[in-house]
Amino acid sequence: MEFKLFKIKQADFISRINGGLTYLTQKYDKLDNTENIAIGTNVNFYFNLNFGLHYKFKNSPWAIRTTAGLIHFSNGSVMKPNLGLNQINFTLGCSYQLNNSERSEPEINLTSKPEKRHEFTIMGTITSSDDYTVQPNSRGGGYLASSGAIGYNYIYSKVGKLGVSADIFYNENLAYYFDTNWDNLIIVYDDPKDIIRAGISIGHELCYKKISFLSYVGVYYYNKVKPHDFLYSRFGLRYYIFKNVFINATLKAYGFKAHYIESGIGFSFKAK
Repeated sequence: MEFKLFKIKQADFISRINGGLTYLTQKYDKLDNTENIAIGTNVNFYFNLNFGLHYKFKNSPWAIRTTAGLIHFSNGSVMKPNLGLNQINFTLGCSYQLNNSERSEPEINLTSKPEKRHEFTIMGTITSSDDYTVQPNSRGGGYLASSGAIGYNYIYSKVGKLGVSADIFYNENLAYYFDTNWDNLIIVYDDPKDIIRAGISIGHELCYKKISFLSYVGVYYYNKVKPHDFLYSRFGLRYYIFKNVFINATLKAYGFKAHYIESGIGFSFKAK
């Protein structure tokens, strides 16, 4: 997804977001690769955020482009270790336009309000996650993690929404404690409701056709486990497979520590 932020004469200032899956050849192994505590699986999520400049020379088919941004690799805490890899990247390139015909670009009036400005959503997700025993070894994954959310979005333009969401989270990892003295995994919370967390979050959706990029931050109002973790964040993508149905793939995290990938389905209802 590439967006033109603003234009000054022949210069376009742009933002570009890339996301997908990647295969990394080297991962942690407790015998053969003990120093790689950043990546615990071969298959990882890939995210790239860039900002840059595209300059087209006047009365010339030549143009140059330069960008700078961040590349991130992570498995979303499906399997530990998962510190993640972060890379700063810079690009510089040039292009030559073979066809001199001008292409008209549709103008989007960002100040005009859509016919339906209010959106209500409901979403449910389910996945598995992992946590440490003794770093960097993992428990092996397979611990149930899920989220539920009821949200409201104010659609202020064709490319943006401001939203608030009431969230509830369940993560089986929180029920356990690993005793390093006895090398034993201990169940601390027997009642599932003790490891449920609930919170309120606010954020923004950047929209392009059927795809939207989410960035939310929230605070827990119910959290019996690890009360110092009072903040959480949610970043990722939604794709509307139908008018009122979307699939969700977002990373729930605390700071830069991934909790799990929220993969699931949601429903949207719009009103004037």
